[in-house]
Amino acid sequence: MFFMVTLTYPPTKANEVVQVFGKSLAEPLPSFLKRLHVLSAGGVGEPGIRTYSIFEAAKGKEYDALAELTKRMAWFHHIEGLRYQIETLLAAEEAIHLRGIQMP
Repeated sequence: MFFMVTLTYPPTKANEVVQVFGKSLAEPLPSFLKRLHVLSAGGVGEPGIRTYSIFEAAKGKEYDALAELTKRMAWFHHIEGLRYQIETLLAAEEAIHLRGIQMP
């Protein structure tokens, strides 16, 4: 299973976000959670800067991975105007299988 963490914050808070992000990079992730990508988009105005982080959780460790990501997001709580969302994602093949659809 995959997780996507979306951070949205005002451009004026970019320095604070970078400081906290640096802290998150300095603390290694547990072995059951792998950071695949960190992408950024946006700029001045609404909704501000958006950062997307994609993680992969080891099978059977999804709950632990979500708990770890939630713990790390708490590090950002003091930054005014910052919002985040953690979404669960499935590979297309997994989603198709769960829906009972047969692949051609």
